[in-house]
Amino acid sequence: MEERKIRITNIEEAEKKLLSAGAIFQNEMEASDTYYKQPEGHVLKVTENDYGKFLIQLVQKGGKFEVTRHEKIEKPRELKNALKERYGRDIILDKKRRRFEWKEYNLGIYIIEDVGDFLIVKGEVVQDSLFAELGFDEPEFVEFPFSELAKEI
Repeated sequence: MEERKIRITNIEEAEKKLLSAGAIFQNEMEASDTYYKQPEGHVLKVTENDYGKFLIQLVQKGGKFEVTRHEKIEKPRELKNALKERYGRDIILDKKRRRFEWKEYNLGIYIIEDVGDFLIVKGEVVQDSLFAELGFDEPEFVEFPFSELAKEI
């Protein structure tokens, strides 16, 4: 599965574009991501949200991110301690996600405290042209993990 993200400046306008393109709103949730230190181009995080706790790994490929691992975890505290001991904790980011479905894609508007607002498109193959189909004619693509963006602020 791939994911591609862009920065958005107006959440309401972005949602109107998604709905106009035929996207269907699914839900909104709050989540917390704990990132662990990794080599450049790699992401390792534990996500905690309304659906559970998940271990997620991503690898950057050509401006996109490929999800290489996404599994539910039962004992997050123990895993987070082990990951912190092995890799070192990088940063914790709190976010709100508004999820939509469109064609065979999952879309999410991510509102991340102290980082910004973003649209992420997830699917088997995510072409840059999909953003134009969704009404984003000149998207500002973001090719870095949120953990890296947070450090720039």
